[in-house]
Amino acid sequence: MNIQYELQEGLPEVSKLREILDLYESIFKAKFSTNGFIYEIENSKNLVFNLAFSKHKLIGFKVGFEKKDRSFYSWLGGIAPDFRGQGIAKKLMDLQHSWLKDNKFTSVTTHSSNQYKSMLILNLKNGFDLTGTNINSKGEQRLILRKGL
Repeated sequence: MNIQYELQEGLPEVSKLREILDLYESIFKAKFSTNGFIYEIENSKNLVFNLAFSKHKLIGFKVGFEKKDRSFYSWLGGIAPDFRGQGIAKKLMDLQHSWLKDNKFTSVTTHSSNQYKSMLILNLKNGFDLTGTNINSKGEQRLILRKGL
């Protein structure tokens, strides 16, 4: 399968943002607050989107931004179900981490929940450590993972 990868620094065009939101909603079966999403990305420093395409269709994404003091937060990501198990999430992670190192970031943090075991395993296999937990706004326990770069 021929997968193309793209790195987008800053805000992508509106049509690409819509594709990302649509893919998010289809993966997680939840409507993402467009206003919340737009607010977060418009107010983020060093915003980076890593995107995966097959035949010009968005099939995967990873988005994050700088939190503070050269620490990066890998915020959202996912792969369309028909394309899972092909190493696309790993490739998106590798591209993100390569960009982070090139841009002198010192660490990357992400949050996940126990229900996304494949993402937890991917993070752990790639050098992330479980550093804590918290409760999100929906009352769900979230795992905090961090990796030094």
